[in-house]
Amino acid sequence: MKLTLDDVKKITAGALEITEEGGEFVFHRFEAKAREHYNGGSAGLRLKSKATSSIRLDFMTDSDKFEADFSADYGSSRTYYYFDVCVDGIIRKHLGEEVAWIKRGHISLKVSDYIVPDGKEHRITLWLPNLASARLSNIELDDGASFTPINYKMKLLCFGDSITQGYDAAFASKSYVNRITSHFDAYTVNQAIGGERFVPEIVLEDTEYRPDVVTVAYGTNDWSGTVKSYFHPRCEEFFAKAGRTYPDAKKFAILPIWRADAKSGKQKYEGSLDEACEFIREVAEKNGFTVIDARPFMPQCPEFFWDGRLHPNDLGFAEYAAGVIAEIEKHI
Repeated sequence: MKLTLDDVKKITAGALEITEEGGEFVFHRFEAKAREHYNGGSAGLRLKSKATSSIRLDFMTDSDKFEADFSADYGSSRTYYYFDVCVDGIIRKHLGEEVAWIKRGHISLKVSDYIVPDGKEHRITLWLPNLASARLSNIELDDGASFTPINYKMKLLCFGDSITQGYDAAFASKSYVNRITSHFDAYTVNQAIGGERFVPEIVLEDTEYRPDVVTVAYGTNDWSGTVKSYFHPRCEEFFAKAGRTYPDAKKFAILPIWRADAKSGKQKYEGSLDEACEFIREVAEKNGFTVIDARPFMPQCPEFFWDGRLHPNDLGFAEYAAGVIAEIEKHI
């Protein structure tokens, strides 16, 4: 049984729009107005806006077979792409390559290879790459099989930079956003982009996506790459607009984590990273956000970072996610 576009829309989480082009399903994590903003900007941000960060097929089925073809293209400054396939929340397959440039492949899984057949429905989750742009086609289940969308416990929206996009989790499901998603069984839209700073333009006041929880994790690029006269008003505009747009959501501002060059003096911001964090805290709280200070629970140790200095690896993301989850649980 081959799934149609309507079928795929029902069982996809994290995409605000899904289209079909040339027989492939294309997943969009931004609404049209936000896509227009990035399409009119730099080539790097435009590329990253097409990444499939935190998008997944996620459904219950009694099918033994799950098959899909895929293509993968660049969606970040990284070249690698990886998929995770889970059955009942456990990773059963991890596949991909170190170079994403228009690679094509096939995903094949039999539930009975991992679980003794019991005639019951099991949850299949296919996590798409965080740092590449993936398309799917020829998605197949056993003929006559059931497939039921997940009734998620909450809706989550995440804004941020490279760390929130998923730099650099080798396992797609193990970025901090996706760990939070799994923990809370959330429907998550991840609108983070590597290299991004506070960007009020993508907060759409007429949005149709109304989350229960919003997280914002900008600041590290603003501190390193902009002066106060630019950083401060952009930060203030972002939080004010987000506060107005999501008045009923639980809103969290996650402060920038440790970076190895925090005391190098090479940043453009006229002040320390700690001073920038305190400014973000003041603005966020004024606009109804609960502040999560990630610095105390993120190890200041190169081994927890993919590049040794800024972007967490899977081990670092485990620490980061645990801390953020504990803070969110205090308020929801």
